[in-house]
Amino acid sequence: MKIKNTKQRSNCNTPTASSHEQLKKAKDFKESQRKDILSYIEVHGHINTIQAHQMAILAPAARILELRRLGYPIETISNRNYKNGMATYVMAKSEVNK
Repeated sequence: MKIKNTKQRSNCNTPTASSHEQLKKAKDFKESQRKDILSYIEVHGHINTIQAHQMAILAPAARILELRRLGYPIETISNRNYKNGMATYVMAKSEVNK
């Protein structure tokens, strides 16, 4: 005897209101994290991976990439003493008075 699956499948290609809300929340969340990173760098001069993680920013490299694409001149300083790939991010020095 075969048991028939009676659940209806939703069309995965059709966006729903909840998926739009989720996308907006994700966008707002990323924007908030970028602002937090910029504020931290402004106050402390740098931010590293561990400091970002302590601020609940679990993908700081992705947020830094987004900030660079928005025009922020952020440099990465790799710390080779850490095997887990910890990096420190600083604003690049402006090239004034060259």
